[in-house]
Amino acid sequence: MIEIKNLTKKYKNDKGVFDINLNVKKGMCYGLIGQTVQEKLQLLDN
Repeated sequence: MIEIKNLTKKYKNDKGVFDINLNVKKGMCYGLIGQTVQEKLQLLDN
């Protein structure tokens, strides 16, 4: 299982992801939805 709690990632321009919680159970497949590719990459990028 993958578990993310209260993930926040900020950038200089105050854009980013805020207070994300995510649980992915073994054997499950999830997709990310957003208007742009950059929105989805913000969550996945370290």
